[in-house]
Amino acid sequence: MRNRLLLFKEIPDSYKRPEVEFKDEADMARHSIYFWFYMFLNLSEAYKANSLKEYGNVSLDFEGWWKAYGRNLFAEKMDKPPQVQLMNMKRRYLDPNYYLTPKEDFEDIRNSRMPASFRKKADKEVNLEPIWLAIEVPIFIRRSAVNKQIKAILDEYHPNKKIKVRKFSTANLKLQDNRMRWLTFEKTYKTYNEVKTFPEKDLWQIGEELKLSPAFDIHKKDKEEEIKYKKRLMTLVVQRYLRDANALIKNAEKGIFPKKTLR
Repeated sequence: MRNRLLLFKEIPDSYKRPEVEFKDEADMARHSIYFWFYMFLNLSEAYKANSLKEYGNVSLDFEGWWKAYGRNLFAEKMDKPPQVQLMNMKRRYLDPNYYLTPKEDFEDIRNSRMPASFRKKADKEVNLEPIWLAIEVPIFIRRSAVNKQIKAILDEYHPNKKIKVRKFSTANLKLQDNRMRWLTFEKTYKTYNEVKTFPEKDLWQIGEELKLSPAFDIHKKDKEEEIKYKKRLMTLVVQRYLRDANALIKNAEKGIFPKKTLR
């Protein structure tokens, strides 16, 4: 059965795929942070014991959970993401004296009479956070010049890599702005599961098997003191992953994800 793929912030270009099979949508979600929310929530005995199950029945496999609950939790409440668009168009007859016309004669939603340096200072003092820029583009100059000028404006005002995209989510369940890598999720999950499944194993041994920190792997040529030192450090590495896993689980129970601290 085909369905309209909703807009998901963590599924790149989801708005470009208007129709997909449910299985394909679930597969895209499986390769996103949504999968790890489900996986860590699945580790929570407290959540499974909660009859309300606010985030769905995690005893289902991921595809079943996604179809029944996940897509509704994480879908954005809009049909398509915001697009660059022309907010205002001005028309003026281009006579020979055009360039002599005082700037004050034009309407300007950005108030061009205020110097940029003063405008930025004023914005900072009142703690404003701009989220839209309305750009007026003169189309009687070369496109290369237009592109260069737009780039200069964006360089001045756009936060680029510092932007917190998740902050502006409109989904029912909003993810935290925490850029954990896929490999970190995987190692944290495997560490917790391995310790829980094989409690008789030493922590350093689990860390070595999961290759959590190859620098502390023990080799045949290592001396006794070096072996003790590596075991101690690898144990600390595993304990850190366990702390993170427990925090991820507890926070997932509250719909806070991903967050590796309990404060």
